[in-house]
Amino acid sequence: MNWLAAQEALLGALAPGHEPRVRRMAARVHKGFEFPFRVAEAPALVPADIFALDCAAVLERLRPLLAHEFLGAARQAVPERFRAAASRRPRFFATDFARAFHADGSLRHPMPELQSFPGNYFLWKAQLPPTLEDMTRAGFPGGGHGFGFAGADELDAFLQDVILAGSDPALAAIIEIEPLKQKTFVDAFLMARTLGIVLVDPRDLETGADGTLEARRWISAEEAGPCQHQGSRKIERAHVRCLPDELDAAGFDTRALTRIFRTPEERARVSFSVHPEDFFLVSKATLAGADLDPPLLAADEELLERLAAMGLALAEGVLKPVDGAGGRGVLGVRERLSAADVRAVVVPRGKKATHLWQQRYEAHRFSRRCMPEAGDPAGAVQQELRIMWVLPDGAHEPRVAGSMVRWSEPGELSSAGRARALGTGTQTPVIVPAGTF
Repeated sequence: MNWLAAQEALLGALAPGHEPRVRRMAARVHKGFEFPFRVAEAPALVPADIFALDCAAVLERLRPLLAHEFLGAARQAVPERFRAAASRRPRFFATDFARAFHADGSLRHPMPELQSFPGNYFLWKAQLPPTLEDMTRAGFPGGGHGFGFAGADELDAFLQDVILAGSDPALAAIIEIEPLKQKTFVDAFLMARTLGIVLVDPRDLETGADGTLEARRWISAEEAGPCQHQGSRKIERAHVRCLPDELDAAGFDTRALTRIFRTPEERARVSFSVHPEDFFLVSKATLAGADLDPPLLAADEELLERLAAMGLALAEGVLKPVDGAGGRGVLGVRERLSAADVRAVVVPRGKKATHLWQQRYEAHRFSRRCMPEAGDPAGAVQQELRIMWVLPDGAHEPRVAGSMVRWSEPGELSSAGRARALGTGTQTPVIVPAGTF
């Protein structure tokens, strides 16, 4: 049995215990917790040598985006209201990819997105242990997260060094809009509990005349669950997870953003492991024309001509809004793109594009025939994997410090909110020794 066949067998082996396993995962977060997204039946089963190929392929695309030349130019895409006090090099990166195969059988890694995004580094703490327990029970070989750390404590210490940078945890906070309502709350909660820090809604922050930042309300991550507090809590280190469009939607104008995110930094009262500026630096707004597979092309008045020169048809791809997240606003997923779709969003050459065109790709499909009947198991499922990287201050190369997999049906976006069918949803990769299969 090769590793792809083993993956299909694992889909079937773990399906019967799916609901109890999800409850055990949720209990590792806190009593009464329920995942706000579908957890997939099976992890991504990956031999270590294949995972090494994955990481090398992704790093090859990521590495040029870490250069000062790229980041300096990318800063022009940061709206003035979100700019930090000084230019930044992001520390956290999420790289999404699928696995496909060339005609000669070699791996291809089409990448729908790269972004300087800080989420889901701690989700594995809830999902991996119960998954490994059930894999062992089903007769599958053991594995782990495969990040190259000696164990969970070493990984936690590495992330703590980057997120806190020596700051007192009692003076550090995760900044998140309505943290309890976020789909990624599980990750933020586990981060807060692991590092001993709190979660704060930016609407509960106040800035002193000297730039000091204080929270009037905050949430602590207790073993029993989130606990809300009121009072006055000073913040000197901030890990910002709220997306810029969330801040806009919540009514933060330039004055409010400056007061919270720039003035405290200018006056050396607060430092940021993640700043709102980071979300723009490696994003769809800066990647048009970068060396990606498949590339992102600006939807300007020359798009059709550019596609013709590449031998591509408009209907072979999708249109993605530059500022969209989680698959929001993508055109051409279920119905093929038309010239009218492009005309509706096209901008003159040289103007900032609002949409980008990206060619579709065919990811490897896994049969669901091994899964017991539940609804309609016909057809196949496919994986989109995410490798998360951390680039510490002073380091030349980022290090893998997180991973996740999202299973979806072919023709459907892999965002968590769209996963409803048998076999689909979010899970953890399990890296097994090379040669296992």
